[in-house]
Amino acid sequence: MARHLLTILLLIASQLGSTAQSMNSTVTVGGGALLAGACSSATATVNGALPKMAVILNPESDPIPALTAGISVHAWVSSANTVTVRECALLALTPNSVTWDITVIQRQ
Repeated sequence: MARHLLTILLLIASQLGSTAQSMNSTVTVGGGALLAGACSSATATVNGALPKMAVILNPESDPIPALTAGISVHAWVSSANTVTVRECALLALTPNSVTWDITVIQRQ
Protein backbone atom coordinates (compact mmCIF):
# COMPACT_ATOMS: atom_id res chain seq x y z
CA MET A 1 0.00 0.00 0.00
CA ALA A 2 2.82 2.45 0.78
CA ARG A 3 4.25 1.91 -2.70
CA HIS A 4 0.85 2.83 -4.17
CA LEU A 5 0.72 5.92 -1.94
CA LEU A 6 4.23 6.89 -3.03
CA THR A 7 3.19 6.50 -6.69
CA ILE A 8 0.16 8.72 -6.08
CA LEU A 9 2.26 11.37 -4.32
CA LEU A 10 4.81 11.41 -7.14
CA LEU A 11 2.01 11.70 -9.71
CA ILE A 12 0.44 14.63 -7.82
CA ALA A 13 3.83 16.36 -7.58
CA SER A 14 4.40 15.96 -11.31
CA GLN A 15 0.95 17.40 -12.05
CA LEU A 16 1.81 20.45 -9.94
CA GLY A 17 4.87 21.12 -12.07
CA SER A 18 7.40 20.06 -9.47
CA THR A 19 9.74 17.12 -9.23
CA ALA A 20 9.72 14.70 -6.36
CA GLN A 21 12.25 12.17 -5.23
CA SER A 22 12.21 9.64 -2.46
CA MET A 23 14.81 8.21 -0.11
CA ASN A 24 14.40 4.89 1.73
CA SER A 25 15.59 2.99 4.80
CA THR A 26 14.26 0.70 7.55
CA VAL A 27 14.13 0.81 11.35
CA THR A 28 12.92 -1.61 14.04
CA VAL A 29 10.99 -0.30 17.03
CA GLY A 30 9.37 -2.11 19.96
CA GLY A 31 9.85 -5.22 22.02
CA GLY A 32 10.52 -3.49 25.36
CA ALA A 33 8.05 -2.86 28.17
CA LEU A 34 6.49 0.63 28.30
CA LEU A 35 4.50 2.29 31.08
CA ALA A 36 1.31 4.16 30.17
CA GLY A 37 2.32 7.44 28.51
CA ALA A 38 5.92 6.31 27.95
CA CYS A 39 7.60 6.30 24.54
CA SER A 40 10.51 4.55 22.88
CA SER A 41 12.20 5.61 19.68
CA ALA A 42 14.78 4.55 17.16
CA THR A 43 16.58 6.44 14.42
CA ALA A 44 17.48 5.47 10.88
CA THR A 45 19.95 7.02 8.48
CA VAL A 46 18.18 8.21 5.34
CA ASN A 47 20.74 9.91 3.12
CA GLY A 48 19.42 13.15 1.66
CA ALA A 49 16.58 13.55 4.17
CA LEU A 50 16.10 17.06 5.57
CA PRO A 51 13.77 18.44 8.25
CA LYS A 52 10.28 19.36 6.98
CA MET A 53 10.28 16.57 4.36
CA ALA A 54 7.38 14.10 4.47
CA VAL A 55 7.87 10.63 5.98
CA ILE A 56 5.82 7.55 5.09
CA LEU A 57 6.00 4.41 7.26
CA ASN A 58 5.02 0.93 6.07
CA PRO A 59 5.30 -2.11 8.38
CA GLU A 60 7.23 -5.15 7.10
CA SER A 61 5.16 -7.41 9.36
CA ASP A 62 1.64 -7.24 10.74
CA PRO A 63 1.56 -4.31 13.19
CA ILE A 64 -2.05 -4.91 14.20
CA PRO A 65 -1.30 -6.79 17.45
CA ALA A 66 0.88 -3.90 18.61
CA LEU A 67 -1.36 -1.13 17.33
CA THR A 68 -4.58 -2.54 18.78
CA ALA A 69 -2.80 -2.93 22.12
CA GLY A 70 -2.64 0.84 22.57
CA ILE A 71 0.43 1.98 20.63
CA SER A 72 0.75 5.16 18.60
CA VAL A 73 3.58 5.38 16.02
CA HIS A 74 4.96 8.64 14.58
CA ALA A 75 7.91 9.46 12.32
CA TRP A 76 9.68 12.63 11.20
CA VAL A 77 12.99 13.83 9.81
CA SER A 78 14.67 14.87 13.06
CA SER A 79 17.91 16.18 11.51
CA ALA A 80 19.77 16.01 8.23
CA ASN A 81 19.97 12.37 7.07
CA THR A 82 18.12 11.11 10.17
CA VAL A 83 14.53 9.91 10.63
CA THR A 84 13.17 9.26 14.12
CA VAL A 85 10.38 6.72 14.61
CA ARG A 86 8.66 6.94 17.99
CA GLU A 87 6.07 4.65 19.52
CA CYS A 88 4.11 5.72 22.57
CA ALA A 89 2.03 3.50 24.86
CA LEU A 90 -1.50 4.54 25.74
CA LEU A 91 -1.46 1.94 28.55
CA ALA A 92 1.24 -0.17 30.21
CA LEU A 93 2.31 -2.96 27.81
CA THR A 94 5.12 -4.59 25.90
CA PRO A 95 4.63 -3.75 22.21
CA ASN A 96 5.61 -6.13 19.44
CA SER A 97 8.91 -5.48 17.72
CA VAL A 98 8.09 -4.23 14.21
CA THR A 99 10.43 -3.29 11.35
CA TRP A 100 9.18 -0.30 9.39
CA ASP A 101 10.08 0.65 5.83
CA ILE A 102 10.75 4.39 5.74
CA THR A 103 10.18 6.54 2.68
CA VAL A 104 11.07 10.24 2.78
CA ILE A 105 9.59 12.44 0.08
CA GLN A 106 11.40 15.53 -1.17
CA ARG A 107 9.50 17.98 -3.30
CA GLN A 108 11.48 20.55 -5.24
